[in-house]
Amino acid sequence: MKTGFCIGRKYFLTIIIILITLLFPLTTFAGGDIFIKNGTVLTVSNGIIENGSILIHGGKITNIGKGIIPPAGIKVIDAKGMYVMPGIVDSHCHIGIGGNINENTRAVTSEVRVEDVIRHDDISIYRALAGGVTSVLTLHGSANVIGGQNAVLKLKFGKPAEELLIKGKGGIKFALGENPKRKGQSRHSSYPDGRMGIAHIIRKSFIEAQEYMKKWEDYRQKKADGKIVMPPRKDFRLE
Repeated sequence: MKTGFCIGRKYFLTIIIILITLLFPLTTFAGGDIFIKNGTVLTVSNGIIENGSILIHGGKITNIGKGIIPPAGIKVIDAKGMYVMPGIVDSHCHIGIGGNINENTRAVTSEVRVEDVIRHDDISIYRALAGGVTSVLTLHGSANVIGGQNAVLKLKFGKPAEELLIKGKGGIKFALGENPKRKGQSRHSSYPDGRMGIAHIIRKSFIEAQEYMKKWEDYRQKKADGKIVMPPRKDFRLE
């Protein structure tokens, strides 16, 4: 896993507070106004602040440092002997996916999307938050040469799946090594049986995608020229 967002005095970022103790359940930190004092603040980008304080307003960091005076009536957490740091971003996991993580009926399944099967109540989300993970890239499995589309999630255990999904991010899963050619793991046809077959499927798929893209470019050009033309057939796999 990789450390995530860097923080500093002037940054306004959502934070997860790593205080792994039964005294402070996760629900304590679900946004709002909080003042954390006396903690060892690991800023990642600006060194370590001993006996530091963090002021959070509306779920966003508004001040970090020493000698900060909290507003009257704000919830105060004494983090003496504890550490506070930015949320961790897990760049490769499979949490929050309902059902099988592989659509392993064929070698190429780029049309399927993880975001369609997000489980907001996956207990792994709760456990990840308890360990300081705030965001994840959750991926399709590796049974296919070209698998499905991944999803980026902001972890909010129990919230609707739509609130977890960060739109416009993600990618697609490719598996270039052992997994796609393991007969026991995948139920698609016996091809590929080796790495040469994997390379061929990837090459063939990109050529087909280039041809598909060219059809759409030609269509848009003809339409721009005022011609009456039928659009190519939509192909979500080649998209």
